[in-house]
Order: sequence, then C-alpha cells, then structure tokens
Amino acid sequence: MCCSSFVVPIGLAAGGNPPKPGAAPPPKPGAAPPPKPSGPPPKPGAPPPAAPPKTRENYFQDVGPAQNIAATGDGGKGFCDNFWNDKDGKTGFDVLVLKHRNGKEIFKEMAEFLKQRAIIEDTYAKSMQKLSRSQDKYLDAGNIREAYLAVKGELATTGDLHSAFAASLTTKFEKRVMEFKDSQKGNRKAYEKSITERRKILVATVPNVEKLHDLYSTLVVECYKLKKGKVRGQQQDQTKRDFNKIVDALANKEPARDKAGDLFKKSLEEYNTVQLDWINEMLLACKEFEDAERDRINFLKSLMSEYAAEGRKVSAGRLAAFDAMEAGYARVDPMQDIFAWTADACTGTDRPRPFPYMTPAVIEDGYERQLAESAAKGKK
Repeated sequence: MCCSSFVVPIGLAAGGNPPKPGAAPPPKPGAAPPPKPSGPPPKPGAPPPAAPPKTRENYFQDVGPAQNIAATGDGGKGFCDNFWNDKDGKTGFDVLVLKHRNGKEIFKEMAEFLKQRAIIEDTYAKSMQKLSRSQDKYLDAGNIREAYLAVKGELATTGDLHSAFAASLTTKFEKRVMEFKDSQKGNRKAYEKSITERRKILVATVPNVEKLHDLYSTLVVECYKLKKGKVRGQQQDQTKRDFNKIVDALANKEPARDKAGDLFKKSLEEYNTVQLDWINEMLLACKEFEDAERDRINFLKSLMSEYAAEGRKVSAGRLAAFDAMEAGYARVDPMQDIFAWTADACTGTDRPRPFPYMTPAVIEDGYERQLAESAAKGKK
C-alpha cells in the first residue's frame, strides 16, 4: 500500500510543482557547479546585453523549461506563459488554435463588408452621375444659370468620387484582405500535428511513472518500518531470532527498494525528456501564434487607417465641389440677372400712351389739313 498518491500533471516538472519564473532548474546529482559569469558585473540600472536572434536551433540551447518560459520578456502576459493547462475541456494549445482560426474568420467578414460597401458606393455613384446629366428644358440664364450648373457639377463630382472609392474598396482593400488571410496559414497545421503527438507521448508515460512511484514509495516505507523495528530490537529485550528476522527482511527489502528507485528515476528522466520536448514545441508554437496575432492586428489597424484616408479623400473632394457651388450662388444678383435677360429678350421700348379727347374744332382743323395735303399732291 503506497503512502501517498502520485499524479504527474501535464505541463509541470516531475514532482508536482511548477518551477518559479526565472528560477534555474535544480542541478543533477553529481553535476559540476555552474560556471561563474566572466567579466565585470553590470552596473546598476544598465540595460541587459542584447540577446542573439532566436531560431529553432538556439532558442532552447543550454536552458531548461523554467528559463525558457521566463525568457519571453513580456512580463508573463503573452502566449508563452498562459496556455499550459486545460480549461473547459480544451487544452491550452486548442484555445490558441481556436483563437488563430477565429482571427482569420474576421478577414472573410471584412472582405464581405468591403464588397457590399463597394456595391453600395458604386450604385450611389451611378445614380449621382445619371442625375447630374439630366436635361433641363427651362434652365435660367445669367448667374443663376451658372450657379445651378455648379449644383449639378457638385453632383457629378460626388458621383466620380464615390465611383473611385468603390473601385479602391475592391482593388486596394478587398484583395489585400484575402491575400493577408492566406498568408496567415503559416505552420499552424504542422504545430497541431506535432504538439498533439508529443502530448500523447507525454500522457502515455504518466501511468508508468505513477506505478513505479507507488512501488518505490511502498518499499521505502517498508524498509523504514524495518529499520525502526531493528532499532527497537536493539534497545529492548528481544529474542535473537526475532531480531535476525528483522535484519534478514531488511537485507532483502533494501535491494528491491534500490532497484525500484532506479526504475522510478529512469521513468522520471524519460518523462522529463518527453515533457521538455513538448514544452519546447509549445513555446515555438506560442511564439509563432503570438507573432501572427500581432501581425494580424497591425494589418487591421493599418487597413482601417487607409480606409479612413480614402473616405477623407471623398469628403475633401465633396467639400471642394461644395465650395465651387457656394462661389457660384454667391455671385448671383437678382437685378443683374433681370437686366441681362431683359436686354436679351426685349420686344420694344415704346410704351403705349392715353388717347386724348378731340373737340369738333380739332377734328375740323384736321380735316382742312387733309384737304390741303390732297390738293398739293394733285398739283404735283
């Protein structure tokens, strides 16, 4: 009967406790002490020396898992330090994979959004352009005519601006979004396969570790009890026969205990080797997924900035068109337009006068003048 249960948690060093952040792994029995750092000690407040670029070959060289985790430099807030346990039936790596997949889905949604926005912009632009080309049968003349043409010109400009915006949404934005989405695939599939395989191997070693731990612990306790019985036998009145039985039992148990201890130690070494391989692969995956997530967010930020800039171009163009329209109607003077049109369409300036009443004397006088004029014409 074992004195205590032994469960090796996935992701923890054998022994049940996670290493403290920044702590070096304990030295192996019989190993030489670590070398002392060479050169003068760093000055207080001086920045740490620059680390070489991390590659798969040197990322984990000469450091244990505790140092690997602590070396991320993000204060323990990034991917590398926060996805080592299971949660809600998912492994930490499964949570990262789901985040990566969902992060890619937003590109599909954004591409569809840009596509629909482009359709709306293009429809709006065509409507504006069509309206700006409409015929006006009763268009005025003068400055009011020019002002009205400026109003229609603003409409045409608006249509052109929105047409260009619709084209940029399709060519400049929608295409780039899908290209970036495809570039985000990376090595996710490869990591999913490698980490799943390593985790299975790690889990498969646990039963043997627990079995050997139970056997070793049981034998250690039994030997300890026999040792205590031996001491009591020396101190108390005990028959030589009973004392020799304890000595013989201890002599038989101790080799079995030592053999079980060696097997348990070997199983731990195997477990720790497999665990470190899994940890290193997890760290590489976390690093790559975090880099991909940072690139994704930066891309979206940049895309939104460019989207806003394109929208501002439309707004600026419309403002310029409105300025031209405002300048057109600011020149309108009603009287000038009235005078100009009157001069162009004038039908005559003789205004009708009232017809006066004629007395008989006036009529008679007029009659005499007519007779005289007729006589004069006859003589000629």
